[in-house]
Amino acid sequence: MPLSDLRDFIRHLESSSDLIRIQAEVDPRLEIAAITGRVCKQPEGGRALLFQHPKGSAFPVITNLFGSLNRTCMALGVDQPGRLTTKLSALLDQIPGLDLTLLDRRIAALEDFSMFAPVRCSPYWTEIMQPPDLTAFPFLQSWPGDGAADGHPCYITLPQVVTAGPDGANPNCGLYRAQVRGKRELALRWKAGSGAARHLEQFRQLGRPMPVAISLGGPPPVLFSAMLPLPGDLDEMTFAGFMRGESIEMAACRTVPLLVPAAAEVVIEGFVDPADTVLEGPFGNHTGSYSPAAPASLLRVTSVSHRPGAMIPATPLENPDPGMVREIAAALWNTPWFKDARLTVFVAADGVPADERDIAWRCINLTKFEHDLFHDLTGRRSALDATGCRLPRHSLRDDPAMEHQVQQRWHEYGIPLK
Repeated sequence: MPLSDLRDFIRHLESSSDLIRIQAEVDPRLEIAAITGRVCKQPEGGRALLFQHPKGSAFPVITNLFGSLNRTCMALGVDQPGRLTTKLSALLDQIPGLDLTLLDRRIAALEDFSMFAPVRCSPYWTEIMQPPDLTAFPFLQSWPGDGAADGHPCYITLPQVVTAGPDGANPNCGLYRAQVRGKRELALRWKAGSGAARHLEQFRQLGRPMPVAISLGGPPPVLFSAMLPLPGDLDEMTFAGFMRGESIEMAACRTVPLLVPAAAEVVIEGFVDPADTVLEGPFGNHTGSYSPAAPASLLRVTSVSHRPGAMIPATPLENPDPGMVREIAAALWNTPWFKDARLTVFVAADGVPADERDIAWRCINLTKFEHDLFHDLTGRRSALDATGCRLPRHSLRDDPAMEHQVQQRWHEYGIPLK
């Protein structure tokens, strides 16, 4: 049976001794991230961590949920990642002549895909926060410099951000950066060309604010679907249902015309005025350095709902392995989307180019071809690391005082040393 939601996932982890409950009071600002950083470096990624008493909040935090291959497979309901590749390949084999410009519509039309379209039901998030207060939740500060430009260091690190077109069509669920700026404001940073950015431009042309909903938790495949670069307007919720082999239950938001997973732990609703921007960042990301502060959209919150006893899933972003780009390339080459790709170019997440000229500029100026151009074992497929990771930049550094505190308190956490 597929996992129904985050709580079901936690029960399975606990039954397999793959989760540690931490009773000590722990600070969401830097301390939870520092603890998680140590654990995820343990053999096989360590265990998942449930912080039951985060300082200043009544809501538990769970981290390192997907820190091991075993847990990731469990979340997706498979015994090995190759099962999903096989399943997706079988779906694509039903499409004659793989035309990428029509791929989203071709997939959506297949009965083996459309049968997993979302279904409507009542929400599990029945507690309405009056008045809304984002600061009541233990959202993390992962690195000392996070949010330093404007003095807002805490981020929602696993937000499933839902938007749609002005007519409600083509809903999108993406994993975007969300900076907490007070009780009722969030800065949202999405890349040019993303689903949310396309929707915002449509609302900009109409001179209307864009409804936004953010869900935390829920069925684990939804998070993975939100992370993936799905083609065109392919519905992430249907794709999540396809991955888990069972449709995702959705519920209507209270103050915006959007649907989110009914089994979400927390739901945040509001509107983004296309003309409103704020300075967001810097932010310590997976490239091992801070992405610089830049303008971001401002979400004004209209409603916050949560399940009774809600838990907050979070992920502090750790320094990458030196071979990160090569590992990602190898994983992509094993998927149907990239199996026939002749050249794959990687650019830094904080500097996604807007057009082909920028891509070409980065390839020429940010790479050392003797190191950054590499091939698969057959020699038929190549990848170019144009992230500029070899260039000097403001690297992430742990806070020495916090590292000392964690070292001194380690026995209180009850986490075995390995």
